Amino acid sequence: MLRPRNIIFLIIVLLAFLLYYNDANYSQTVIGAIQNAEVSYAKIIHIKEIKDVAIVFYETKENNFGFCYIKKNFLGWYWVSDGGGLISINTPQSWTYSNRKIGKNSYPVCFGCVSNDTIQNVYYIIINLKDGAKIINKASAEIIHEYTPAKLWYVLLGEADLQFKYAEVTFEGSDSAVVSLYVNNYP
Repeated sequence: MLRPRNIIFLIIVLLAFLLYYNDANYSQTVIGAIQNAEVSYAKIIHIKEIKDVAIVFYETKENNFGFCYIKKNFLGWYWVSDGGGLISINTPQSWTYSNRKIGKNSYPVCFGCVSNDTIQNVYYIIINLKDGAKIINKASAEIIHEYTPAKLWYVLLGEADLQFKYAEVTFEGSDSAVVSLYVNNYP
């Protein structure tokens, strides 16, 4: 049986470990978690928080764009994963996709750039090719207004949207871009 003195010693050791571990890997802020993870970024552009997860969009020192996943628990915020590939402002319709499972939830994100100045809106559509190219979902993408040299956009996809096999960015009129996600077959 443990004596009270031994129990106090074990509690002190446990607290010291938690304090050390907290300083090494956790931060009280999302930005601090990115800095702890040594993500190479020049500027944080936008942060989208969903409960205890933050999706952080950033510009790199090489003028590319990316995003990463940050999670919060009782110790603070910590870096989980990058968001896939980087996109370039020099490629007119570049985009990337990631679907990270964090805990019990998935966080599927499409993120892209449209460098055409006349584009004011970005939409995404899910097209089921098995049913004669039937549109099964259409919604507006979120425009990241904090960055102005190009239109940066992102879409948080739903579970039903995850079965896409092919995607493309096209233009609809002079002021809208459409991200088409095709399911069940390639066009």
